[in-house]
Amino acid sequence: MVKLIVGLGNPDQKLQNTRHNFGFMVIDAWAKNSGIGFVFNKKFNALIAQNREQKFLFPTDKVILAKPQTMMNNSGQSIKKICQYFKIKPEEILVAHDENDLPFGNLKLIFDKSTAGHRGVESIINQLKTQAFFRLRLGIAPQASANLSLEDFVLHDFNPQEQQSLPNIIKKATEIISATLDMSADNPDQLISRISQAKS
Repeated sequence: MVKLIVGLGNPDQKLQNTRHNFGFMVIDAWAKNSGIGFVFNKKFNALIAQNREQKFLFPTDKVILAKPQTMMNNSGQSIKKICQYFKIKPEEILVAHDENDLPFGNLKLIFDKSTAGHRGVESIINQLKTQAFFRLRLGIAPQASANLSLEDFVLHDFNPQEQQSLPNIIKKATEIISATLDMSADNPDQLISRISQAKS
């Protein structure tokens, strides 16, 4: 069962609407739909979800939401502290993040896969000493060449055409996250299979 949902992004306000902050956008939408907000937790250097009574969502509740405030490439530092404090296992984590190897609009839930060059994911793997956690890959790759370096591309805002599609894509992403919480399964592969079948 997933106990920790993480959105990856950069805390700098100037980067709030960039492609690299897609993970933050999805987690923000899921929290809003669930009627909860975030507050900064110094111990974890992360924004952690609170419910309307201003109490932290502990593992005794359904799920913890976290947005590391370390900058993307050091996200694993926050995740490790959260997992140690709440005794969360890697296989109980779901990380939502942008994915340049996946076309814009495509969403893919995976488990125990390599980073594909994503440094935020790489940081989590390095800190947890395992890649055996769930990831929701949020495609950002353009249909045509963007004529930008990868670093510049991910740190640019979504273009106007993409922005029109974002609300529907984010809605689908939040539905996948909810499905990981609602569906029971004997193992990660079975869970992913059931969610894929439900989407089709």
